Amino acid sequence: MTVWLLMTISLPAKTVSPLMSKIFGHVTDNQGRSIAGVVVSDGYRCVTTNRNGIYRLNRHTGAKFVFYTNPKGYEPDSKGFFQPLSKDKQEYNFVLGQHTGNDTHFRLLLITDPQVRSEKSYNRFTAETVPAMKQTIAGSTLPVVGWCLGDEVHEQCAWLENGMHSEITNLGIPFFSVIGNHDYFKVEGSDKDTAPRTADEYEKYWGPTWYSFNKGDVHFIALNNVKYTSGISYDHLGNIDAEQLAWMKEDLRHVDKSKLIIVGYHIPMSHTTGANSDDETPVVPTGRDEMLKLLAAYPNRLLMAGHTHYMRHSTIAQPIKTEERIHAAACGAFWWTTANSDGTPNGYSVYEIDGNKIVNNWYRTVNVPDAYKDHPRDFQIRLHHGDATFGGQYGTCHFGNKTPLPSGYVVANIWNWDPQWKVTVTEDNGAPVTMTQGTKSKPKVCHDAWAPGYLIGVRHRAPAHFRAYCQHLFVYKLKNPNARVTVTATDRYGNSYTQSAFTTDFTDLKVDGADFKP
Repeated sequence: MTVWLLMTISLPAKTVSPLMSKIFGHVTDNQGRSIAGVVVSDGYRCVTTNRNGIYRLNRHTGAKFVFYTNPKGYEPDSKGFFQPLSKDKQEYNFVLGQHTGNDTHFRLLLITDPQVRSEKSYNRFTAETVPAMKQTIAGSTLPVVGWCLGDEVHEQCAWLENGMHSEITNLGIPFFSVIGNHDYFKVEGSDKDTAPRTADEYEKYWGPTWYSFNKGDVHFIALNNVKYTSGISYDHLGNIDAEQLAWMKEDLRHVDKSKLIIVGYHIPMSHTTGANSDDETPVVPTGRDEMLKLLAAYPNRLLMAGHTHYMRHSTIAQPIKTEERIHAAACGAFWWTTANSDGTPNGYSVYEIDGNKIVNNWYRTVNVPDAYKDHPRDFQIRLHHGDATFGGQYGTCHFGNKTPLPSGYVVANIWNWDPQWKVTVTEDNGAPVTMTQGTKSKPKVCHDAWAPGYLIGVRHRAPAHFRAYCQHLFVYKLKNPNARVTVTATDRYGNSYTQSAFTTDFTDLKVDGADFKP
């Protein structure tokens, strides 16, 4: 329980030796009052402040930071929650964020993979994504917390790190970050890139690469599951090392079992070997099952990832059943256009959380079509005819085939879909009929036609990187090919979205003309 003591603590002066391993400090609120029960960590061990707000910690030899986990009722402070450790300093004091009282009802603004890679793509982020986020924040009647799940910049663009940190953390809300593979940078002078990449530049701005924070009845845990073995090679399935698992176990000792636990990291951990179908033999990432076992005592839990530049909902069945939400990239297909390679528009997700439950969720498209400028939240579906050919032979959606679907099919791309959604179609205002998920239809439809048609067929990008296996396509064979069609998608929270307009060209994908290069 939090205790306020109206007193100031003066710690005794110490003669500091570089060999000393103990660190200590004083945690207060912004009124100078000592706060008890605050969890403080060096990333390896966790302790709590005593009734006088004092903590003492035996510093681990591998520790780079000391940081605290804000208690419930105090605004998370994404800039002030950590301090770099110095070999000749022992005392590290912290001032908590504003006391918010009951903060159990709020929104999470979640983006991933902005991955700016030049001044041009940085300018697009500031001109397109930042204003949209500001609009979401300004229009929210609830407090908002931000989280980016990695790849703020491209690995060859360390000079953009400062600007991205400034843009993201100066939106007027707490905005945390998870490290991604592109946030690691090659070691200068490394012979043939044999030295593993370093996170030093990222840590200079964002701090520890694993940590936790609280908001209301939600405990957020950030993990670093990127493991480089050289300047070019990393574990593409994700890797949670033993040190993080030991820290997470200690961190969770201080978390009530009733909380909602949201674990965020960059690389999805429900992936199969290639992540391009539903049929591949799963390969379990290192440390994943051990991490999940730590969550077994928390019935409310959710995993969140980025990295893939597509939207996907996955379920891990063992050792415990857990949802993993893989989020589409803010940069889409690496800024070449306005969409990801599965057709999901450039954008970000918004989650509304009340107590220990997610009570609403939607995807906010950044470059919305003109028809949705005044209500961008309603844009959740794109339609095209199954026999439409986009970008020549690359504009196909029939899995394993070079030809479009037969005439009379409707294809709907519903990017924020999960298995609890209901998707129906009507012909000429008739009775609604359930659409078939493309991955389960015959013929099988599991590649978007529109976005890859532009990226591969027009912009000549490599198919291996610009055509994603897509689980959120739905198909229906019309009884009347000339019927007026309306597709309705209703999510698990009761929100219904409709679409009747068919996309027939690449207008919405073009940025400054077809020759824009990021």
